[in-house]
Amino acid sequence: MRKRKVGVIGLVLVLLVLVPGVAVGSHPPPCYSCALGDANEDGVINVLDITTTELMAAGLRPPTFAADVNRDAVIDSLDVTAVEILVVNQ
Repeated sequence: MRKRKVGVIGLVLVLLVLVPGVAVGSHPPPCYSCALGDANEDGVINVLDITTTELMAAGLRPPTFAADVNRDAVIDSLDVTAVEILVVNQ
């Protein structure tokens, strides 16, 4: 029984290491080259980023690193407002 348990644990560990996206809570690597506010990561901060951030805040799109403008680890209305300000001030 112990041998089988060790084998199963080893298999799970191998899968967690070799297969990307298997780990619970894993996310794709953030886009560090994207500017804050560039929620759709297209290289331009515009009205599309406002819409994308709104969808992320509503839970309808997966969050991106660049969408969390205020860096509180939550995409919400504060981030939407921050992106709006970025767009208006361009």
